[in-house]
Amino acid sequence: MLTQKLRQESSESYNFRMKKEEKKREAPVSPLALIAGALVLIALITFAFLQNKERGLVTAAPGSVKTEPPAEPAPEPEQSVEAPNSSTAEFRMPPFLLPEQLAALQPTKDPMTVNPGAMTAYQVAKQKPALLAQLPCFCYCDRYGHASLHDCYVSDHAQSCDICLKEALEADQLDKQGMPANQIRDVIVAQFHPHDGK
Repeated sequence: MLTQKLRQESSESYNFRMKKEEKKREAPVSPLALIAGALVLIALITFAFLQNKERGLVTAAPGSVKTEPPAEPAPEPEQSVEAPNSSTAEFRMPPFLLPEQLAALQPTKDPMTVNPGAMTAYQVAKQKPALLAQLPCFCYCDRYGHASLHDCYVSDHAQSCDICLKEALEADQLDKQGMPANQIRDVIVAQFHPHDGK
């Protein structure tokens, strides 16, 4: 009788343990785990969307995708010169500006707000905006809407561009020697324009 009772208790405790293990295996996923998974999925979708938007693949309507890259305006043939070692980069030589066009120039960035290595060139831009507006910039920033070397100094662009800095400092030296703007422009073009061995 005692043995039978011990077997029964042993069997009941074994059954109880087995049922407890089954319940653990069948336990639903934690709500926090579901929320965390959903947030990760949303973050991945958002990241992918923003990457495609930066590449120009996503149009204004959410979810729609362009099948062709955006068309770029073709430059006028007589004002374009092919960049060295590149069949896609082109440079558009800006025209020499008239006095009335020079009067509407945007102010250049304060030299005290840029890194120390660029302060002198930004000071030149502040003191001689009309001179820099007559000069082309040969870092091909015309692709970003810059019409002259002056535009490089309206923003932070020039402080991280050796070409912009060198052109402004060279123009300043030539101006201090008494050279007129049209001749300074010719010197800058001859010195900085990449001729691709031609």
